[in-house]
Amino acid sequence: MDLDLLDFRRQVAEAYSQYRRTDHPVRAVRNFRRFKDTLFASHSQSALDADQRLRLPGLPYFPPIPGFEFPQSWNLPPAPCPLRCL
Repeated sequence: MDLDLLDFRRQVAEAYSQYRRTDHPVRAVRNFRRFKDTLFASHSQSALDADQRLRLPGLPYFPPIPGFEFPQSWNLPPAPCPLRCL
């Protein structure tokens, strides 16, 4: 797999992780959207071509609605080890 693609995926995974750790839902959405705008505008694996990157000030979003979030509690079992665990 291409190292640029791995870097893109790593950054997206980290952004989702930060999103889940943020206590303030509206701030979490705004930070995540800012990250996506930056990633789409600057990363070599962006879905936007060079011309689109120059012309697009940011991705279009609906405004976040405070109080319209759905708190989640995840109690997932641990993932099985894909490799032999010693």
